[in-house]
Amino acid sequence: NEAFYTLFGFQKDEVIGKTATELGISTPEAMKTILLKADSNGSVSNAEADLKAKNGDIKHVLLSSENINVQEKKYRFTVVHDITARKQAEDALRESEEKYRLLINNSHDILYTLTADGVFTFVSPAWTALLGHPVDQVAGQPFQQFVHPDDLPGCMVFLQSVIETGQRQAGVEYRVRHTDGSWRWHTSSAVPLKDETGRTIDFEGAARDITDRKQLEERIRQVRSDLLFAVSHDLKSPLQALYQSQEMLNELTPGEGLVRFQEYSEIWRRNLQRLERMINNLMDSQRSEEGRFPLLLAPSDPVELVKRVAEDLTGYALTSKVTFDLKLQPVPEGVCDEEALARVVENLLTNAVKFSPNGGRVEARLGMEGDALLLEVEDHGLGIPAQEQAQLFQPFQRGSSAQQKRIPGTGLGRIVEEHGGAISLTSEEGKGTKVTVRLPWENTGNG
Repeated sequence: NEAFYTLFGFQKDEVIGKTATELGISTPEAMKTILLKADSNGSVSNAEADLKAKNGDIKHVLLSSENINVQEKKYRFTVVHDITARKQAEDALRESEEKYRLLINNSHDILYTLTADGVFTFVSPAWTALLGHPVDQVAGQPFQQFVHPDDLPGCMVFLQSVIETGQRQAGVEYRVRHTDGSWRWHTSSAVPLKDETGRTIDFEGAARDITDRKQLEERIRQVRSDLLFAVSHDLKSPLQALYQSQEMLNELTPGEGLVRFQEYSEIWRRNLQRLERMINNLMDSQRSEEGRFPLLLAPSDPVELVKRVAEDLTGYALTSKVTFDLKLQPVPEGVCDEEALARVVENLLTNAVKFSPNGGRVEARLGMEGDALLLEVEDHGLGIPAQEQAQLFQPFQRGSSAQQKRIPGTGLGRIVEEHGGAISLTSEEGKGTKVTVRLPWENTGNG
């Protein structure tokens, strides 16, 4: 009939008198399908087969065929129903479902569905990867039993907002229990699924693990707290010295004040220089964090450098009744960034004082070890746990014993590294700490 010509693209005079094989319509695969489907009478009913049109396009069809007799002649009566569009839709749906399945199975985020009462009806395999529970132990369970009790009110408010707005909501953060007993931070988004009346009957959502981000945020908060404490604590000491000397000067008679002015002006000078060094320390830490620390190299006498720094810190040490014991061997003049190296020495001595008990002693030793300048600063105070020692030369890192006493920390490692040197320590809790700095030291020939 006309539908045959339309489906396969032939003209009538091209078809009449020829077999399907001669026209190229029937493929070997189609013939095999038809023969397998045929009953004992040779009849075929609704067999799916692929036939070929004149232009080579494959047509997916449902084929029914049977033998008939017309005026004592045998004929083959065949009806072909074109299902190409349906097959293409099925293939597209199958491909889409496969992509969706792969997306669900390979997603790092948890995909889930909840009833309106908060019972899981589906969770993706990411749940097991992130939280350890097999998915069949989660489906059918209320979400409340997995969420930290303190975070449940926020989750309930979040789901209620999804219902009330009828739109996607995102941003709720909460903790979920891992099978190992720990709590993992998640953030979730969800959309409502509604029935024909517009009533929310289910939720569909995605949850992402943000534990690393939350830990980083906590670390930033801790560093900020340490930084603020370090700045306020360290700036307070020289400011207090300036204030006290000013008060003492005001209490003197004009004649006595004039005599003591030179002495007090020296105190002011030293403490103002100390304030300047503290500000430079903060700038050094920032430059170290940004991966840059340009050096200003010049000839320097390390013995005089250590003496000068120790002298400037003597008043600070005496406030804790701590004394410096300097053991400085003759060392030739060499090249370094003197201001940066002075800040290293100052920080080592200052930290040693902070870690020392009242009435303690801080030893500073300077000498040569082969071609290297060797500086050692040792206290007999708190000590540092072995597991915490590796990170102590990063900015604002402190041992737990120092944290308990709210002693601030400063990063020194980068300054030493930029000089091509190394910094290390040995420490024992309750007995003290020795910090060792080794720097390549090239004699300038002037000392």
